[in-house]
Amino acid sequence: MNYSTHSIIDTKSKKMLYHLTAVVFGMVGLTYAAVPLYRTFCQATGYGGTVQHKETVEEKIARHSGSGRSFNKIQCFCFEDISVPVQETN
Repeated sequence: MNYSTHSIIDTKSKKMLYHLTAVVFGMVGLTYAAVPLYRTFCQATGYGGTVQHKETVEEKIARHSGSGRSFNKIQCFCFEDISVPVQETN
């Protein structure tokens, strides 16, 4: 091997080392950025159960009023304990 071949191999090795180092740092950076990026993606697309638009009660009523069959709760249902005597059979 002559000097020029050694020099070419040495430069290729350094170039490869720089590329691999950049890949490692890029992967570590993406690991730290994954959660905020995922949250941003979910908020933008509504994917993953994230709500895109909060609907107010008035908007829900207006949306359902067009169907003609809606349930309007006007009073709370209170349940009382009614104990019925059980007859024992002998």
